[in-house]
Amino acid sequence: MAFAVAGGAGALALELAMARRPDAARLLWADRRVRWGGTALVVVAVPTAVAVGGSPLAVYVVAALLGGLAAYFVLLAGVVSGALAPPETWFENRE
Repeated sequence: MAFAVAGGAGALALELAMARRPDAARLLWADRRVRWGGTALVVVAVPTAVAVGGSPLAVYVVAALLGGLAAYFVLLAGVVSGALAPPETWFENRE
């Protein structure tokens, strides 16, 4: 459970960092190496954990990945439904 929470916290921290500087995040995400590298990391992490560390390590890696994905999808659902403002507006100065 702790690894799932850590994965969720990591996803939220990443989203907060990108919301802080949305222009830099857009530029970074526009780089094909970043998109494919992140996808490859997720696709390779679980099989590698199983092959190298066996079952105990695999459980932790899968829990962290699922926690991160769950947190991201909850955040996405909140933004799409209108319950949350889009991330690029989170740090705007409102006067």
